[in-house]
Amino acid sequence: MKSFLISIIFFFSSLSYAQNSYNFFFELTAESKENIEIEKSNKTYRSTSSEFSDFINSNEILQIEKAYPNAVLERLQRIYKLKLRDSTFVENFKNKKEIKMISAVDYPDLRNSYPNDYFDEDGNSNTALDLIKAPQAWQITKGDSTIVVGIVDRGYDKNHEDLKGKIVKEIELGNKSKSDHGTTVAGSLAAITNNGKGFSSIGYHTKMAMTTGIYSLEKGLDSISKIPGIKIVNASWGFCGSTKSQRLKRLDSIIEKVRERDVLVVAAAGNGIKMRCTLDEEEKVHGYHFPASYDMDNVISVTSVGNKFPYGHYTEITKKAGWRDCHEHHPFSGYNIPDNCHTHNDKVDIAAPGIKVNILKKNNEYSSGHWGTSQSAPMVAGTAALMLSVNPDLTAKQLKEILLNTADDIYHLPCNEKFKGLIGKGRLNAYRAVLTAKCMKESDGKLDLIIRDAVDDFGVEPYEGNNYDWQSPDIWIRNKNDGKVYDYEETIKFSRKEEKYIYVRITNNSCKTSTGEEEINLFWGKSQEDLAKTEKSKNQTHKEKRLLLGEQITTEKIPVLQPGEEVVLEIPWKTPNPRKYRKTENPNSFHLLVKINSDQDKIKENKNWDLVDKVVSDNNLAWKKIEISRK
Repeated sequence: MKSFLISIIFFFSSLSYAQNSYNFFFELTAESKENIEIEKSNKTYRSTSSEFSDFINSNEILQIEKAYPNAVLERLQRIYKLKLRDSTFVENFKNKKEIKMISAVDYPDLRNSYPNDYFDEDGNSNTALDLIKAPQAWQITKGDSTIVVGIVDRGYDKNHEDLKGKIVKEIELGNKSKSDHGTTVAGSLAAITNNGKGFSSIGYHTKMAMTTGIYSLEKGLDSISKIPGIKIVNASWGFCGSTKSQRLKRLDSIIEKVRERDVLVVAAAGNGIKMRCTLDEEEKVHGYHFPASYDMDNVISVTSVGNKFPYGHYTEITKKAGWRDCHEHHPFSGYNIPDNCHTHNDKVDIAAPGIKVNILKKNNEYSSGHWGTSQSAPMVAGTAALMLSVNPDLTAKQLKEILLNTADDIYHLPCNEKFKGLIGKGRLNAYRAVLTAKCMKESDGKLDLIIRDAVDDFGVEPYEGNNYDWQSPDIWIRNKNDGKVYDYEETIKFSRKEEKYIYVRITNNSCKTSTGEEEINLFWGKSQEDLAKTEKSKNQTHKEKRLLLGEQITTEKIPVLQPGEEVVLEIPWKTPNPRKYRKTENPNSFHLLVKINSDQDKIKENKNWDLVDKVVSDNNLAWKKIEISRK
């Protein structure tokens, strides 16, 4: 029996619900659709299945109706809107075999689109992996169990439930250490993923080898890099050094040997002043920590950025902490810079999440608020392992070049302006790095520019995830032109004098570089139906009784995009006045539609399709519901 995932839908046509009601969406299974057609008769609902009719009418249902009555796609015809007087009745729907899934409208259930350990007990996603685009990278590869990453550390919990079978080789050096630091590092690199325990890890199927015990860093790096097949080594520890240090001179010769073996060393840059490296008091720049600070083509120095909260987030509990892509732990909080961030200097190559991240702890325990570049480095090493799984021929130099060249620029953020040139080329983008590695090995030569339909839309057509509202996260609107910093929407306050700003993110989801001649068309419509009529009209305008209900806002060129690269377009817009629509059901509700036009990536055409059919079937189209307020 063919079945589809079910989830929540925002119906674009605005609805006014009573205060004491609860809104859900459900989808009938493909098999059930053949036997059930829900209709309303007087005050009761009936279906072609008498049993299902009895079930519907035994619950306090205020409303059931098709979510997309004009849709052509078979799947869309199976989706219904549901309004209940009592939210507890939803459990009854969950237990019906005819219904695959049902969820609250405002809280899409995305779990089926991700590994089953991607979300915590409260339903929060892994924000560190979200930031580096790990789920998108996993659409290309989930790694290879034959790829083994070396870890130089002290010790680890050999019985941890999230590491069983993942450490395939251990080299014991010196006396046994009581430290379990290696547990946290291995967990961030390649903990067991999709096992319903703990959390997901970037390396997914990647395996690991580890040196353990009390020994010198030099000995550990030399020993682990000799293991046949190991091309990546993670070093989440090190020491401060100067050119006069005898220890550094010994490490110099070992690093050169590792380089000759063509092994990439991914090293933690250090945790700021805690490392006690020499500090430039005037410039507020941390001293060099080794092996991270070697200026070599097989060594990567990794510092940290936040990931937990969006830019500008503030609560009385968290204050200003863990802002996405900010290097400081507490941006704009008045703290002394060296005390407020991990290591930054001119030897840092790249940044990765390392503020309030998930870690494994001994005795099968976990923590979600860890700080340290010891976790940033293994995220980069795990990404490098994914790259090798799609292109095993990559050299250490090539791995480093790709990781740095595909990093996302984060210097445009006000919180990072003071660190210009001190936190590397940018923040790790695992998706773009893995795609670039794959494209160097093979390419189908086809261009695929996309705008996502939902958070869990990873570029596959048609979108079949659980987020049925199709509210694109790649479209947002702001009152001021600050949307490249605050990349989320806000309620728009209408102004006759001031323009508002629409932001559209386009991603190149292919191995072919775009030409720069591609463009987007941007439309607005009062309702979903008005938007559809506007998009179909010859003059790109829709009116009824002289009232403008939709029109094209603009056409914008898309700049040249490399594989995996994205761009955010900023578009000023003089919004319609919601007062003119005060006689409509929802005067403040409007809709936006973005359409990518490309000769190399044409939109699918079907004369029978409704607009929702097009949006679901083609990632060249996406829409967004917005609110424009008079207040």
